[in-house]
This record gives sequence, structure tokens and C-alpha cells, in this order.
Amino acid sequence: MLSTIVCVSTRNQLRRVGLSALTTSRAGILSRTISGFRSAESLLIENFQPLWNVLIDGFGNHPAGKRRAAQFRSRWDMLHPGRAWAAKLPENPETVVQLAKKVSDFLAGKAVPIIPPEEAVIKEEGEAE
Repeated sequence: MLSTIVCVSTRNQLRRVGLSALTTSRAGILSRTISGFRSAESLLIENFQPLWNVLIDGFGNHPAGKRRAAQFRSRWDMLHPGRAWAAKLPENPETVVQLAKKVSDFLAGKAVPIIPPEEAVIKEEGEAE
């Protein structure tokens, strides 16, 4: 069960970055080579602090279901409009100008509040907590 969930999760992540031609079996092999799965992802996020994980959340979001239909548009979707389903969500309380300033400060090495790495790892649909 866990290997199936990790395989689906890995396949979804690879699709997001344009590697959809990777077969399920190759994605499964890739999944199994990462020991600790989510803890490995948390470690990478903690060490490299990618902007889209620690500051501008929402890159890996899927269309909102019934439970999330009333949530605010993600920071990612505020800065990168284009996903039709995200445009239907209420705007984030943080404006594009405020978010752009945070990004600028982050890239300049200034202190900005970030998302803790353990919270930055997104659970895929159907994945156990």
C-alpha cells in the first residue's frame, strides 16, 4: 500500500515538472531509492529551502474539492495566475505586491517568516497521515 501511494505521489510530482513520460515502474523504482520518503523530502526542503516550499506555497495544489472550495487562492496562484480552477477561489489576503516583496527579501537573504519544512511536505490524496 505504502509503495503504491509513494509511486502515485512521485508520478504526480514528476508530471508537475514535465516528466510524465516516466513509466509507473520507473517511478516506483525511483520511489524506492529514496529512503525515508517524506522525511527525505523534509530534509531536502530544510537544507535547500526552495522558495516554492518555504515561502510561496501552492505549487503542487490540485483543484479544490468540496472541503477546500472556500479556501483562499494560494500564494503560488496569486503570483502565477493561469490555473482556471484557482482563479475561482477567493483572493489570498496577501496581495501580489506584498508577496513579491517577501520573495525579493527572501532572495536578498533578509529574514522573512517561512513555512517549517515538516509543514511544507504536502500529503497526496489518499495518502495516510
